[in-house]
Amino acid sequence: MKRPSFKLILSLTLVAVFFILVNRYFLHDAVNELAASLIKKPAVALFRQFNKARSFTDALKNWKQLAKDNEQIRSKNADLTYELLKLEAIKDENLFLKKALNLPTPANAQLIYGGIYSFNFDPPGYSLLLNLGSASGVNVGDIVVNGEGVLVGQIKEVFKNYSRINFVTDPMFRVAAKARGSKTQGIANGASQDGLYLNLVTNAEEIKEGDIIVTNGSDIFPAALIIGTVEHIEINESRIFKKIRVKPAADGYSLGKVIVIKNNAHQ
Repeated sequence: MKRPSFKLILSLTLVAVFFILVNRYFLHDAVNELAASLIKKPAVALFRQFNKARSFTDALKNWKQLAKDNEQIRSKNADLTYELLKLEAIKDENLFLKKALNLPTPANAQLIYGGIYSFNFDPPGYSLLLNLGSASGVNVGDIVVNGEGVLVGQIKEVFKNYSRINFVTDPMFRVAAKARGSKTQGIANGASQDGLYLNLVTNAEEIKEGDIIVTNGSDIFPAALIIGTVEHIEINESRIFKKIRVKPAADGYSLGKVIVIKNNAHQ
């Protein structure tokens, strides 16, 4: 077998050295740059995604904390609103009680404070529902007024926790009455949609439209409770008595707090 010549070996050696030098001084940097460029872009993108994920996580934590803080604030606001409503209720009750101190009631009268929560103004009867019953000491015949001393009616039915009030305009309601500041007296009767009529006032007696009609105290009702205002007077010479229509001072639709005056005669 023929051995390789010295020139061939030398040529191969020089070629090898050349490639080694080229790789070391030229291709090495290019390869590194290529590798760096290939790795850098995904790394930067990955880093950005990581930052986005971390920002989202932080935002989620902040949102949860904000939601918690918001719920706490709402709870505190609800508590404050409740306290304000209680204070307003106490203030209203105090004002109501102060007015009640000036009511024209007997010195030994027993008063019970309550409220109207329903009404029925349809024939045949005009009635209101009171949120107090026998459990609170209410009895049939007790008298109901508001804080201004306006006559509302009289208890006609009593249950354990509520009562039915015969409103002043009910046809079955009657009370001895007079024109305030006058000696003219009569009997005020409920007249449904017409309000009340003041009966048994003769043509000779003095009374005029606009006069205030109050209880005269000759029956079981305390004196000086306001019933209403004379709205119309009709005089017929062929009759003995005037026809006097009275507009009730109590408005059943707007009644709220009321006072029950115990009627000792019905105990």
